[in-house]
Amino acid sequence: MIQQLKAPRNTTVKSRSQAIVTLKTLIMNAPVELYGTLDQNRGKADLIRHIATFSPGHIDNTLTSAKASMRA
Repeated sequence: MIQQLKAPRNTTVKSRSQAIVTLKTLIMNAPVELYGTLDQNRGKADLIRHIATFSPGHIDNTLTSAKASMRA
């Protein structure tokens, strides 16, 4: 019974960790003007809240492309 509860939790934790790693990789490769604003955030929750406010609009340059990738 406990194994039935533990397996989905382990999968969820692994997926969440992978999402954070991917997000940090996107931040490291972001354009300088975006990297500067994201680097100032403290903690995961603050970073995710900040990224959730992005509204990239039409993707026509690297800045909006990075914002759209992070928002997805």
